[in-house]
Amino acid sequence: MNDLGKSSSSKTHCFKLLLPASLLALAISTFTCNESFAQVDFDTAVSLYIESQVETSNADIQIESAKDASFAAKQNFLPTIHGSASIAKESIKDQNAEQLAATGSLNLFRFGADKANLNFANASLESALQKKETNRASKSWVATKTLLQYLHAIQNQRVINNYLAIKNRSLSLTQKLYQNGTKPAQDVEKISLDLLAEESRAQEANLDLKKRDGELKIYLKSQQIADVWPWIKLVQNLSKDTQSSWKERFNDDLKSALDPELKLLSLQLTELESKKTIARTSLFPTVDLEATHQWNKNSTDKIWERYWLAELKIRIPIFQGGTNYYQIHETERNVQKIQIAKADLEKRSNQLKLIAIEELETSVKNYQIKTTLTQRSQKLFEQSLSAYGRGLLSVNDLLTDQSRVIQAEREELGGILNSHLALLQYCEAKGQNTTDCILSIK
Repeated sequence: MNDLGKSSSSKTHCFKLLLPASLLALAISTFTCNESFAQVDFDTAVSLYIESQVETSNADIQIESAKDASFAAKQNFLPTIHGSASIAKESIKDQNAEQLAATGSLNLFRFGADKANLNFANASLESALQKKETNRASKSWVATKTLLQYLHAIQNQRVINNYLAIKNRSLSLTQKLYQNGTKPAQDVEKISLDLLAEESRAQEANLDLKKRDGELKIYLKSQQIADVWPWIKLVQNLSKDTQSSWKERFNDDLKSALDPELKLLSLQLTELESKKTIARTSLFPTVDLEATHQWNKNSTDKIWERYWLAELKIRIPIFQGGTNYYQIHETERNVQKIQIAKADLEKRSNQLKLIAIEELETSVKNYQIKTTLTQRSQKLFEQSLSAYGRGLLSVNDLLTDQSRVIQAEREELGGILNSHLALLQYCEAKGQNTTDCILSIK
C-alpha cells in the first residue's frame, strides 16, 4: 500500500518533496505546514464541530425548560395555599377595619386533567432529551462527512505533489538526454507542457484546500485535524475478508436498530395525545375543596375575631367560545401529520438499511482493487522511465504511463473516501453517532 492511507511522519502534515523545477509545489507544501495549530484526532474534531453548533446549546436550554415544566406539573396534585391582609377605612362611621386570611384549596376531581398535564410534561421532557440525542447524531454525520472531505482535499494535494515529483524526474532525465543529443527538443517541450498543466491543477487543489481549511477553523478554532484516515485499518480488514463474513453481523445490527428520528416522532405523538386529553378535560366540570381561616378587627371594639369557612366548589364550563374544540381538532390534525411523516420516515429508513450493507461491501472491494492498481502503475512507470532513458520507449508512451500513475492514485484516494463514506452511511442507517457506531464495529 502507498502513502494515501497513512499519515505523514512529521507532527503536522508537511509534504517533504524535492521538486527542483516547481516552486509552486513548494508553496503548496508550505501551506500545509501549519505549526501554530495543535493537532487533534478525528473523534475529537467531530466533537469540537458538534459543540460549536448553536443547536447543541439550544437543546440543553430546551431540556432545562422541560424539566421545570415536569416539576410544575407534579405540584398540581398538591393543595394551593395563599394568604391575604387588608386595612379598610369607612368614611361614614370613621373607623378602620383590618383583616387577615389564609386560604387553602385542594382539587378533588378534574377528569384526569392533572394526570394528563403530568403525562404531557414528562413526554415533553423525553422528547427534549431524544431531540438532543437525534441532533448530536445528525450533527456527527455532517461533521464526519465534512472532515472526511477535508482529509480528501489534503490527500489529493499530496497525490498532485507526488505526480509533480514524477514529472520533474521525467523532465530532468529528458533534459539530460537532450543535452547528450539522444532526445529531440520536442520531448523536453512535451514534458514541460504536461508539467505546466499539472501545476495549474495544483493551484486549483490548493485553493480548494484553503477554502476548506478556513471553514473548519470556524469550528475547530485553534485545533488542526491530524492528517490520517480515521478508519483505514477497519477498511483494510473488511477488504481482506473476501467472503464478506461480516455482512450477517452488520445486517443483524441494522435490523435491531431504530432511527433516532423515529423515536422522536413516537414521543411527539405521545405529547400530542396528552395535549388532546388536556383539551378534552377542560370541557368537563371540576370539583375543588376550599377552606379559609380569617381574622377580623375594627377600630370600635379592637378585638380580633376569627372564623372558619369551608366550601365545596363545582365549576361547570358553559361557553368558552369554541377554543377547546379547536384545540382538540387541531391536535388531531397534528397527530395525523406526524403519523404520515413517521410512515414515510420508516420507508426511507428501511431503504437506507437495505443499500447500506451493499454499498459498504462494494466500496471496500473496490478499495482493494484500486490499491493494487496504484502499486502496479507505479512499478510500471519506474520500468518505463528506465526504458525511456535507454531509448527503448517514446516520450508519448512515457507520458501515458505517467498519467496512469496519477489516475490510479486518484482512484485509490477516491476508493478510500468512498469506503469511509459507506461506513458513515452504515452509521446513519443504524441511527448512531459515528464515534459509537465505529466502536461497535471494531
